[in-house]
Formats: sequence, structure tokens, C-alpha cells
Amino acid sequence: MRHSTINFDCEQICKQIQSGGWTVVQDAEGAMGPYAYKGNQWVSFDDADMIRKKSELVKTMSIGGAMIWALDLDDFRNSCGCETYPLLKTINRVLRNYPASNQNCQIKSIHFYLQKAFFFLNMISKE
Repeated sequence: MRHSTINFDCEQICKQIQSGGWTVVQDAEGAMGPYAYKGNQWVSFDDADMIRKKSELVKTMSIGGAMIWALDLDDFRNSCGCETYPLLKTINRVLRNYPASNQNCQIKSIHFYLQKAFFFLNMISKE
């Protein structure tokens, strides 16, 4: 069995899930970000809701700030149809007490928010 990891940006992951056949799983307790799978492939990511919760934790614990792994993994082109840089903007809104976005980023066909930060597709193939 071979395992490989590929980093996806927002545009790539949006296209994968929107193309269909992916099952998206949300943690009922909201303790972790969503993940999706199709056959022997899966992807885990943080959506805007998880980023909001993590940012609120930073504020509650009086931590000095938050880190973004790579800005280019955020949706800087608005490929998902919500807004540009939705994750970075979510962090700013929470940490700076700005009003929440009024954008509806829910993809109706799969019923979850598809704003994301860090995408890791783990492709497993049997050899």
C-alpha cells in the first residue's frame, strides 16, 4: 500500500467537491474541521466556522495572535463564491471585533461551509 500527500488550495478543493461524488463529514460537536472522502481519497480542512472557533480561543486565552501557514491556500480569487480571503478575514473579524460577514458560503448540494485553510489530500492506493 502506498501513501502520498498532496497540498490543495481552495480552488482545487472546491472543484473536487463541487464535481460530485465526495461525502463531506462535519463533526457534530464542532470540535474539529470537516473532512471529505471519495473512494480511497480523503481531504481534511478548516472551514470558516472552525477558523472562527480557533480565533475565539486565541482571544479567550489572550494569546498574542494567530498564524496562517500559507496565504495562497486561502481563497484569494473567490473561487468558492463567498469572498476573497475568507479565512484571513474571519480571523481579522474575530480578533479585531469587526462585524461578522453577511456572506452565505454554504454549498447547498453538500450542506457545509466550503471556506478552508489547509488542505491535505491523502491518496491511498493498493499496490
